[in-house]
Amino acid sequence: MNATIPGECERQLQVGEQECDKEDVKKDRIARNLCIAQGLMMFSVTTVVPTRAPMILKIKRGDAAATARTMGMMSGLAAVIELVVNPMLGKLSDQYGRKPFMMLAPIINAVLHT
Repeated sequence: MNATIPGECERQLQVGEQECDKEDVKKDRIARNLCIAQGLMMFSVTTVVPTRAPMILKIKRGDAAATARTMGMMSGLAAVIELVVNPMLGKLSDQYGRKPFMMLAPIINAVLHT
């Protein structure tokens, strides 16, 4: 027959709660960091994209129709590249893990948008 020491169960519960709290704190920190990274990425995209049309308009010497065609081709090309590259990167991500690709994504985004 096992005799329990008074208060032993309560101590075990408190230790379990502390471990649970540490996990919650870690998950909250990771979620906060991901939100900050996503916010910075969206900020970088939204500050660069509006400058493209005036830049292309200058390159096309004020021809609005040519600028619209060029912007459309740029968007279409980006979509085709995503269509081709995303499945390959997904497969590599499954093979090597998500973390390296999550770390490379902001760097690649910064290079492509500059």
